[in-house]
Amino acid sequence: MLYPRLIMCWLTKEAIQRNASLPIDQARVIPRGNSLNQFFAELGISHGKYVSGQTKRVDGRQIKAIQEHLHRLFNTVISIDQTREVDSKRGKATVQSMMNTVVATEAFYWWEAHDELPYAYVELSAEFFRELIDGAVPLDTVHLAHLKRYPLAIDLYCWATYRISYHKGDTRVTWEQLKAQLGTGYPTTAQGLRDFKKKVKKAISQVKKAWPEAGIELWTGGVKLVGHTPAVMKKDIPINPDLPPQF
Repeated sequence: MLYPRLIMCWLTKEAIQRNASLPIDQARVIPRGNSLNQFFAELGISHGKYVSGQTKRVDGRQIKAIQEHLHRLFNTVISIDQTREVDSKRGKATVQSMMNTVVATEAFYWWEAHDELPYAYVELSAEFFRELIDGAVPLDTVHLAHLKRYPLAIDLYCWATYRISYHKGDTRVTWEQLKAQLGTGYPTTAQGLRDFKKKVKKAISQVKKAWPEAGIELWTGGVKLVGHTPAVMKKDIPINPDLPPQF
């Protein structure tokens, strides 16, 4: 699915940008933009299409799809269960732990295709916000705009810039390893692996067109990364000092 990928890329970029200039309680309130057109542009999506000269007709199906994906994301609870064995005075003991994290604590958004409506925003939970800014790598919206029709290319682009952000030297990943990370939708058969290889080879070509400096290459056993600079360095993200309205 394309839209969830673009939404998460947008959300990550906004979180990192706002964290650079605002206290956390303000930074985790992410504005959705002043209009649908602005929001769709930030996602890298053309909103509607032009007909009869310069008259724009709103694509209702597109709005509905984005609306559904945002609603699902903001209502998501991430659960982590862990079981491990530890040493105790009486021998081995089994310890279980559980953590639930909500993505958003509050959201307000609207979907009419004009600009005379109230401010829209999502307030991310403090835990999810910290996960975004601590573990995520920012992405280039220009690159994403070039890749927006190719979900696997977006996945490969995100994977590559994340790996490049911390690897040293060159990184080689086998087809089986890459499939376990990006190709779980393909059957676990020899034909499934062949189909995945074919799609990845095409996706690499698409990524290299959008991001020539990526340094993604093929080798006999899979894919290798020879680039050493992420698509966007965190320090290079422009800071937007505008504060959201206070509620």
